[in-house]
Amino acid sequence: MDFLEGVGGFMAREGIVELEILDGDRILRIRRGPLDPPGSLKEEGPGLVRAPLGGILRLSPSPEERPFAPVGEARKEGDVLFCVEAMKHLNEVRADGDLVVEEVLAEEGDAVHEGQAIMRVSRLDGRAEGEG
Repeated sequence: MDFLEGVGGFMAREGIVELEILDGDRILRIRRGPLDPPGSLKEEGPGLVRAPLGGILRLSPSPEERPFAPVGEARKEGDVLFCVEAMKHLNEVRADGDLVVEEVLAEEGDAVHEGQAIMRVSRLDGRAEGEG
């Protein structure tokens, strides 16, 4: 059990969501589950911006700087909303239209997983969510 707790701690520190360990002819797959309440990943509807991959959520360029997309502020198409850090690389998530951030559903530094809702937004450009 100590081994698994150690692996789990390592995964959390490094932002790893899934890990596969080979030991001879045995394979151990470990996937960290959601930290959200049950059902939160099932939340559907217009206006949700989701993490494109698992990693560590970055809402601002650095702890001393303002968030990329503060609640209540308008953002234009192409503006960075947040980043997901995975394997020491920052993956930017950009607005696909003009919008206002209504709510941030996760916190800076959270371990997030692919598909997790990160922000709730309202469209300003008249497009429905998901239209390209």
